[in-house]
Amino acid sequence: MNNPINKIKQQISNCKKCSLHKTRNKVVVGEWNKNAKIMFIGIAPGRLGGDKTGIPFSKDKSGILLRKLLEKSSIDSSKTTITNLIRCNPKDEKGNNRNPSRKEIELCSGFLEKEIELINPKIIVPLGKIPTEYILKEKIKGMKKYHTKMIKKGKIIIFPMYHPSYITNYSGYKEKDYEKDFKRLADLI
Repeated sequence: MNNPINKIKQQISNCKKCSLHKTRNKVVVGEWNKNAKIMFIGIAPGRLGGDKTGIPFSKDKSGILLRKLLEKSSIDSSKTTITNLIRCNPKDEKGNNRNPSRKEIELCSGFLEKEIELINPKIIVPLGKIPTEYILKEKIKGMKKYHTKMIKKGKIIIFPMYHPSYITNYSGYKEKDYEKDFKRLADLI
């Protein structure tokens, strides 16, 4: 338990800072790798994925696409950390996914900050508008201007990308183009 990574994982697992712990099925600590070169940051666990499995980006369409493209682009999973801005699924009144509130992000983001500090990745890939705004500490209008734009922040490269749900649910961007973006990311390593 003296290991700082295990300590923060335990804190995440036992978190009750906001009301989301009452409706979650599973808390999603994240897939941490202390040797990660790349850290992928999603918004929150999906109700059909992480909320059921306890693993980020798993079992739902977004997770399946993300993991498929990681493999296709030859990004070594032992060199990645996959996590979320918040660790419990935010549900709306019908039980569907919703965006986390500003307060929920504020209460949970300390875990992400500690995770970034402990893992110290070379590249951070915020997936979607909300994680991109959080990492860049600025309000953005949309992702088009930021998607795959390399932004240097200290020693870290920020490489924002569309969230996989943008491809799977909205047909807003073609999967073949998204695959090229992952290959470009692989070339950065």
